[in-house]
Amino acid sequence: MNFELKKAIFEKGITQRAFSQQSGIPEVAISNAIRGVRELSRGDQLRAAELLGWDVDDLFSEGD
Repeated sequence: MNFELKKAIFEKGITQRAFSQQSGIPEVAISNAIRGVRELSRGDQLRAAELLGWDVDDLFSEGD
C-alpha cells in the first residue's frame, strides 16, 4: 500500500475523485496505486507529487 499517497491526498483535504479530476489521473489508477496493485507512470507520479506538494521520491518510494 502507498500510505504516503493516501496521506497526502487526505492532508490536501480532498477526495480521491477530486484529486483525480485536478490531476487528470484516472481515479482507478489512483486507487490501484494506493492499494499497491499497480504503480502510476512516472509522468503521473511527477504530476501527483507536484499537485500535492511532495517530493516525488518521498511520495513514491521503493518501499511501497
